[in-house]
Amino acid sequence: MPGFFTSKEVQTVARAKDKTFTCASCGLYLKCNSPKMRPFGNFKKGILNIGEAPGEVEDKYNKPWQGRAGKLLQKTYAKLGIDLFEDCLNMNAVSCRPSNEKGDNRTPTNSEIDNCRRFVLRTIEKYKPKLIVLFGGVAVQSLIGYRWKNNLGSISKWRGWTIPDQDFQCWICPVFHPSYILRSEGGVEEVVWKNDLKQAINLVV
Repeated sequence: MPGFFTSKEVQTVARAKDKTFTCASCGLYLKCNSPKMRPFGNFKKGILNIGEAPGEVEDKYNKPWQGRAGKLLQKTYAKLGIDLFEDCLNMNAVSCRPSNEKGDNRTPTNSEIDNCRRFVLRTIEKYKPKLIVLFGGVAVQSLIGYRWKNNLGSISKWRGWTIPDQDFQCWICPVFHPSYILRSEGGVEEVVWKNDLKQAINLVV
């Protein structure tokens, strides 16, 4: 598979020299119900979905995509002939639920993303997916950000791309996170999202 990234376009920027990222240096595992959540799904069609982080509902059930956003993704994938949990493997860029002082969900920090990246990379190495769908900016930062020397930008910059990645020997397709689609309340963003997902799925089925 021809590589999308060239050696001049990428460099490792997220890891300081000789620095080791560990769960101990992150600490999220101490504050959630389901620490170090494992990937879930039967992976029958070789699709790896990477979300942002477990939310409150996911943390309760110890499985990805259990809340409203997950239900929307499950329904949308079904219309494309994909069973979210039978055909895919599902994980998050950050494996433990990030929460604020009030106990509400929050966006993972750059440090938390860096600390969890090794789990993402190990999963890809172990399962060798045909397609990786990156849901939202945190997932993009996890898998692309540490190899991209320019300004990474937001998910709006990356959504819709179909990237033949040389390192992972698979397609990488960034799309909006389903929680963003829920907030858009059926606007044009949902049409764009569904089209992006269809384009991604058509690469492998």
